[in-house]
Amino acid sequence: MDFIVFAKRLLTFFIAIMFVGIIVPDIEFNGLVPAFIVTLLLALINTFVKPVLKFLALPLTMATMGFFPLLLNLVIVYLLADFVPGFSVGGILWVFLFSSLLSVVLWFVDRLVRAV
Repeated sequence: MDFIVFAKRLLTFFIAIMFVGIIVPDIEFNGLVPAFIVTLLLALINTFVKPVLKFLALPLTMATMGFFPLLLNLVIVYLLADFVPGFSVGGILWVFLFSSLLSVVLWFVDRLVRAV
């Protein structure tokens, strides 16, 4: 993947995170820099770490009938809230809503970009 495609995907990811962060009440970014740091870290985690974790957790995913990847997303967002200054989450419900809406928005934007 060349740099221009990566930059476009990162920008759309950043816009989606900011959009969902505005919609969900207890997800707070204290400026654009923490939002961009969250975008970068989430993109890196989703690209490199999450596939390995999904593979290692395959038995748990099967045992919980697909619920474990959702739990994995919640833990990742909670850890990002702990590590990134200026990014805070209110509670488990808001993290669940943030993760769910972010997935839907990114899916929708991906479909729009592929159609164009």
